[in-house]
Amino acid sequence: MRDVRIDRWAEILVNYSLQVQKGEHVVIVSEVEAKPLVEACYEKFLQAGAIVEPILVFREWSEIQFKYATDEQLKTTMPLMRYAAENCDVYLYIGAETNSRLLANVDPKKQALVSQGRSPILLWVKDTLRQETQIPLHCIGT
Repeated sequence: MRDVRIDRWAEILVNYSLQVQKGEHVVIVSEVEAKPLVEACYEKFLQAGAIVEPILVFREWSEIQFKYATDEQLKTTMPLMRYAAENCDVYLYIGAETNSRLLANVDPKKQALVSQGRSPILLWVKDTLRQETQIPLHCIGT
């Protein structure tokens, strides 16, 4: 049985903060450590009639990426993540940092390259917010 606080948190995110509606396309991006909250939100989104696509990542993958990826790979915008952000009605990011020192020894220049690759997605979410089509995008991070 899940902690009741997790269910309440999901209820607030889905029904109050995001006000998801039936038929909306929802993308949940999260680290696997947030599994209880992701599952609770997934349930609430489905109960609201949304079409839900969770994307889970492992925090340790960042360490591997910084160790083996070329600069070109680091600064590449991931097409799947860009597509998800540009084609959803609701975008929920759930962070779950368990080791704040995981990337402490990573070259800041490499971290900047990754930020460069993510910037088109973040800028689109922040600035565009679908102004061209007048379709509101509900986006939240927790």
